[in-house]
Amino acid sequence: MKEKVSNLDNVLVVEKAIKVEDFRPLKVEECFERLGWEACLVYRDEEGDNNIPRDAILQWMATLEKDKGNNPPRTTTLKGKVGRKTMEMSFDTIRQVANFDTKEEGTYYYPPDREIYKQNHGEEIEQNMKDLLFRPGTTEWVRREMNILPKLCAVIAGHDVIPRLGDKGKVRLYELRVLCALVAGTERLSLRHLIMSNVWESRNSYDRCFIPHCRLITHLMRVQGCLGNNIYHVHKTHRFLSLNGLDKKDWRYTLTDTHHVLKDRVTGQSIKGRRDDVPPVDEIEEEMEDVEEEESEESDGDEIDRKTGQYKKEIEVLVVKRRPSEYNNWERHVQMMWDRDTRHQESQRRMMKDLIERQDQHALAQAWMIQEDINARHIDAEKRREYEEWYAGRTFVPNPGPVPWEQLPPYQGGKAPYPVPKTHSSRWIPLQQPGHSTNLVDPEGTLKEVKAMMREYFGDEVPLPPYDRQYGPDDYQPGGPSGAL
Repeated sequence: MKEKVSNLDNVLVVEKAIKVEDFRPLKVEECFERLGWEACLVYRDEEGDNNIPRDAILQWMATLEKDKGNNPPRTTTLKGKVGRKTMEMSFDTIRQVANFDTKEEGTYYYPPDREIYKQNHGEEIEQNMKDLLFRPGTTEWVRREMNILPKLCAVIAGHDVIPRLGDKGKVRLYELRVLCALVAGTERLSLRHLIMSNVWESRNSYDRCFIPHCRLITHLMRVQGCLGNNIYHVHKTHRFLSLNGLDKKDWRYTLTDTHHVLKDRVTGQSIKGRRDDVPPVDEIEEEMEDVEEEESEESDGDEIDRKTGQYKKEIEVLVVKRRPSEYNNWERHVQMMWDRDTRHQESQRRMMKDLIERQDQHALAQAWMIQEDINARHIDAEKRREYEEWYAGRTFVPNPGPVPWEQLPPYQGGKAPYPVPKTHSSRWIPLQQPGHSTNLVDPEGTLKEVKAMMREYFGDEVPLPPYDRQYGPDDYQPGGPSGAL
C-alpha cells in the first residue's frame, strides 16, 4: 500500500442500495434493465448486518489468483485464501448471491480486460462517446460537462458498477464505455464480467488504493463458509441513495403537481418524469404543465411540496367555486390559464398566512422566555428580601407597600452578605433547595480516590466560608444573629 492510505478501513469500497421508486419516473431504471442490471440497484447483503470482514478481504486479495478456464471470461475464476479455506469468485458463484445479467447469455459482449482499461479507443469511438454523453462544444472529459441523464447514471454506477476513489470530477475512458451502454445500449456488457475485472484490476494496480465490491465479496465468503467467529469486522452502513439525497450543490429536486423534476445546477439541464398518482392528460394540458414547471424552475430555492392530499383537494374545490358564469363559453386554453391563476393566488394567500402564523408563534415564544426570566429574577429578589428581613429581626411580609425609611433602625455593620445563587432555576431542572441531598453514587470509588489525592497534596479540607452557608429553620434567632456567622 502507498503511505497515503493511512486507514485500512477507508480502502474498503462498499455498494449502495438505490431507491428505485425515486429514479423510476426519470427513466433511470430502464437504463439498467436494458442491460439486465436492475438487480444491482436493490442488491443488499441482508445477513451481513453492515459488517465487513476487513482482514479477511485483505488476505483474500493478497492471495488472489486468476484461472481463465477453457472459455474465458465465462469460465474465469478468481480464487484466494481466507484462513485455510479458499473463496472463489466466478460467474456462477456471483449468480448464487445476486441475480445479475438477466438477459440471455449469448447476447452479452465480453471485451478483453486490456481493451476495457486501455487509455485510447480511437478518435472516432471517443468522438462518438463525447457526442452521446457530453454537451456540445465540450473539450474536457469532466463530469460537470455531461448531459443530465448520463451524469445521473454515473452517480449510481460510481457506487455499484464502476466504483472508484479520488477525483470523481473527472471521467475515465472505460467509464464512458459503461455509460454509453447504459444510456444508449451501444453494447450489452456483462455486470459480472465488470465486477471480476474491477477486482482483478484493483489487485494488480500499482498503488492498490481501494478494494471494490466489498459487500459482494463478504456475501460470497459467508455463503462459501469462509468466515469464522473471530474475524475482525468493520461497520459500513448500507446507505440508500435517493433523489433527496443527491448533492444539493449539483442537483435540485422538485415535486410538482404532476411531475418529478430534477435539475442540474451546473449545466441548467433538467429531466422530469410523471408522477404515478396523477392521471394521464391530453396534449394541451401537458403543454400548460410544461409552462408552469418552467416558471417554477425560475424561482430560487427548493420549494416544499405541499400540494398533495387534503391541501390539493381544497385548492381544487376553490378553483371550481371561483369560476365565472361565462367560464364554459371560453376556449380550453383560456380556461386552463384562469384555473392556473386561481391556484397560484390561493397558494400565495395560504403561504402568507402560514408565514404570519409562524412569525406570531416565534414572537410568542420569545415573549414567554422573557417572562420566564422576569419571574426568576422576581423570585431571587423576594428571597433576598426575606433574608434581609430575617437578619433585621422583622417578620417577612410578602408584597409589602412603600418602605418607611425614616422609621427603620440604624444600619448595623458586620452583616454577612446574602448568598447569591449561582444560576436561576429552569423549567427542566428545579433549583436545589437548602438541605436537599443529591444522593450522588460513586460505585467505582473514583471520587474517593480523587479526594485522597487532593488531601495528600494540599492537606485536609478547609471548611467553606461563612457566606456560602445555607441557613435553615434552626438558625433563626429573634432579633438577628448573635456573634459572627
